[in-house]
Amino acid sequence: MANNPMQGERRLVPRVQALGRAVVFDGPAAHEYRVENLSAGGALLSGEPIPAVGTRLQLALRVGAIPGDLIEARVAYRISGRRPGFAVAFVELDASLQDLVQDVVLATLQGFQQLPGPVEGVVEWASLLP
Repeated sequence: MANNPMQGERRLVPRVQALGRAVVFDGPAAHEYRVENLSAGGALLSGEPIPAVGTRLQLALRVGAIPGDLIEARVAYRISGRRPGFAVAFVELDASLQDLVQDVVLATLQGFQQLPGPVEGVVEWASLLP
């Protein structure tokens, strides 16, 4: 059977699990979500309410050294079930902010690679961030 290039990992940029918060502004409403993972291209947020796919919104990330600047994003997909949420794709992210997000992602990846061995039990991701 031939390998299908569409199978497997489709992301083009590294993505890390990141414990943080995001405040999402959808019109006049503001809601806080947990940032489950993050990349230079977007983020996975958990919590409710869940906006419709395609919705454009603004969010402020509170992860690592990322400033609370408003970021334009579009809802890429929704997740239902035990931990409902949605993924956002950043829209026209300023180059300097994109570099900063990428720096946070890379620093987190490097931090995980430097762990002395397997971590047992519950670990708060924030305790592992540089």
